[in-house]
Amino acid sequence: MAYEVKQDEITQEQWEEMKKIARNNVCADCGAELQIHTNPERGTLEIGCLDKDHHGYVERETYTQAYRRGAIVHPAIQAAIERKMVPKDELGRAMNLLALRYPDAIKDPPTAALFIMDCARLDIDPLISPAEAVPVPFTWLNITNLKREI
Repeated sequence: MAYEVKQDEITQEQWEEMKKIARNNVCADCGAELQIHTNPERGTLEIGCLDKDHHGYVERETYTQAYRRGAIVHPAIQAAIERKMVPKDELGRAMNLLALRYPDAIKDPPTAALFIMDCARLDIDPLISPAEAVPVPFTWLNITNLKREI
């Protein structure tokens, strides 16, 4: 089993952690829901697949991940996912406009794409006037090159 605790020694924090693992993960071998169950022989609470031959768990796939991999999802969920996605043509146009407006902050396509996607996720528009978000360039201070005065 991936996670087990002595039944008479379990704390509230451990119980909450076990519930969180069961909620967010599935069996690594068969994809079944994880179960919290007792092992009377060992006197423990265990979390895992009820099939004794299966071990380990993986993070549950989100609807967005499933949709992007080609799975069929409920139309309402699909519409919500598509609202948050930026079409490729619009993304390229937005990246170019952003690079023209803020040449000091946007140095490469990945930076522009990341900024645009973060703005879309937050439902703000950096391309309207006045902009709802502005990229700000910064540099890391290299403290090894500074001289310390005493």
